[in-house]
Amino acid sequence: MKIVKVTYTVNPGVVAANRENVKKFVNDIRALNNSAIRYIGYLAGDGKTFIHIGAFDNDEAQKQLPDLPSFKSF
Repeated sequence: MKIVKVTYTVNPGVVAANRENVKKFVNDIRALNNSAIRYIGYLAGDGKTFIHIGAFDNDEAQKQLPDLPSFKSF
């Protein structure tokens, strides 16, 4: 299993837009219906730092994410 954590901070003016992008991305991951992928995104207490954690059973599962339209539009 491979676990990936990504943390980034956005300007306060784009928090709402980024939340929508994250929502679309998570929905696209769910639509894959791949049990080898577990993914969650959080907004930290400061209201502008995003934390994403993905757990993948194999490399093939992880490689699916960059192909998602919502990932490309981020």
